[in-house]
Amino acid sequence: MARGNRPEEVDPLQQEMQGVIGEGAALSGELHLEGGYRVDGRLAGRVACTATLIVGPPGYLDTEELHAGGLVVAGEVRGNLRIQDRLEISPGGKVYANVALGGPGFVMAKGAIFEGTLYMNPPEDTQTEEE
Repeated sequence: MARGNRPEEVDPLQQEMQGVIGEGAALSGELHLEGGYRVDGRLAGRVACTATLIVGPPGYLDTEELHAGGLVVAGEVRGNLRIQDRLEISPGGKVYANVALGGPGFVMAKGAIFEGTLYMNPPEDTQTEEE
């Protein structure tokens, strides 16, 4: 049940996925993903995802910049991240990044690795790159 004007919280793993970038696939460049996606392959470059992006255990993301509604990591992610709502690092997941997180949702499971800088609820002009 929703409270006030807040939408009902949805488990990112239960959201409908619009697509999968499968194990063995490797994409680089600028990607714009509409809806939720799962990455079990390799991505490099700039990535924008309108919903939750899930990086599965075999997945690897090396991004100049990632903009996503949410991010769940069971594989490995490197780069500069702007996450609107929630960052979840699962057991075995690795995040080496500068993260600007717009919402209060940061979850790090036992056995997960996070190395970098985390800005919680940053103003829009917060830089995620180290100078």
